[in-house]
Amino acid sequence: MVHEGYENHRMGLELLGPYLAHVHVKNAGWFKDASNMNSNSSVNEQNTEISLTSAWHCQWTPLTEGVVNWLQVFRDLKSVGYDGYYGIEDFSGVLESKAMLQHFADVFAEIERRVDEEVQV
Repeated sequence: MVHEGYENHRMGLELLGPYLAHVHVKNAGWFKDASNMNSNSSVNEQNTEISLTSAWHCQWTPLTEGVVNWLQVFRDLKSVGYDGYYGIEDFSGVLESKAMLQHFADVFAEIERRVDEEVQV
């Protein structure tokens, strides 16, 4: 949903309803192309350079460094009754597989713990 444009995760999960059987997780971010920053730029009142012809591109990031709000995604998954597995797709290549899996397990276990605590309150 990050590459295709912003979509409301909760809406997508609610539409899938009982058909939601497996979730793939990955992350990406939007970045301004550095090559365009100096070519056709202006300076605003705060003396900050503004590109007049800026271009953005989406690129894969480590699971915890992109635009996905994982806490909200896990809340939404819980709200529709999802209790399945996650297919990990970290295309960033920043971490070796074993380190990436351990990082994923640690971070996502903490997120799941927080969501479970919220449900109990």
